[in-house]
Amino acid sequence: MTKAVLPLLCATLLGAQTVDLNKLISYVRVHHPKYKSMEEESLALNARIQAEYAVPAASLSLGIADAKPDKEKSGTEYSAGLSTLIDLANTRGLELESADLQNEATLLQKQKALFAFGNRLRDLYHQSCLDKKELEILQTVLAAFNSLYLKKQKAYKYHEISKKELLQLELEKKLLEQKVSAQKNAYAISRESLLNLAALPHQKESSLECRDLYPITARIDIDNKPFILTNLAYEKEMESLDKKYRRYQKRLEPVEVSVTYDDEIDTRRVGAGVSIPLSFTSPRNEQSRIYLMHQKEMRKLDHHDRLLQKSAKVKELEAQLENDYRQIVALQENIATYQNQLMPLIEKSFQMGESSVIEYLMGRRKLLDISSELIQTQKHYYHRLFSLYTLIETEK
Repeated sequence: MTKAVLPLLCATLLGAQTVDLNKLISYVRVHHPKYKSMEEESLALNARIQAEYAVPAASLSLGIADAKPDKEKSGTEYSAGLSTLIDLANTRGLELESADLQNEATLLQKQKALFAFGNRLRDLYHQSCLDKKELEILQTVLAAFNSLYLKKQKAYKYHEISKKELLQLELEKKLLEQKVSAQKNAYAISRESLLNLAALPHQKESSLECRDLYPITARIDIDNKPFILTNLAYEKEMESLDKKYRRYQKRLEPVEVSVTYDDEIDTRRVGAGVSIPLSFTSPRNEQSRIYLMHQKEMRKLDHHDRLLQKSAKVKELEAQLENDYRQIVALQENIATYQNQLMPLIEKSFQMGESSVIEYLMGRRKLLDISSELIQTQKHYYHRLFSLYTLIETEK
């Protein structure tokens, strides 16, 4: 995203009265501290390994002494020396490559955390939108009930209904008003939680678009490569261990090369030397190779076990999602039947005085209960859906 686009995106989000999911995710990826820290960590890890495995600094030694040989005049003697390590077997290169691969594995694991955060935002967006939908349903029901209540007030004035029936309707009206008020608070809280989690500058009156919810389906399309980040991180770790193993197979360790200059009273001397570590005199490299062999086998077994657990959890979530889908379809069919067939009959019977106010109120409450159950089931569905996406390491 170019620098010219970023201010426009910020201005759009800050000035808009509604926020949709796409704008929310786009803003978070650019501005949220979690995503910014990922870039900083990458730079920090790279700088750390460059420091740890940098070419060792050369050493300069200087000396001065006052000397008086037998039967000679006294004088001052000087000495200087320069030494450095030379990596003839490229052990440092292998160590650096191994550290680079381990850093890549670490960043891939961090990417999983970003996927989880993104899916958490998507889940909360859907939960908030369903809170908004439930509020709209209650407001629609309350508006219709208010209209009915006004008619029944007039009917009471003309002694067409009893005081008892009017009080029952008035009590139901108050209960609906309380439900609307409680749902307004629930929607406000979930909306604020979403915007706060996204670290999004917002106005209190900002609303959610909610026309971009994920479709509810019986089966979730999972690509052929789930757990791609876990597998890539595992491959990087194994490559890193291979590089380390190759490093400890080297028979030649870095050698120290030095040159010296001595200016004595009666002699000037220039010399050169080399210091070669005899690795075969120590079990260090052999034991390091044994350690790495066991480390690789342990990582292999741990990775296999992790994939088995993840695969089992995926199947469990898929089964739960399919069950949620069937329940949602059944509830939607029940609501359609209730709204289109049964409720009109109940209302007509009540208007004509053929049924009591209690029967009418029970019918309305039943419809609201089914609608509320549908929304709760949809909430469960979306929570499981985004848990599944987090588990398979994707952002759909």
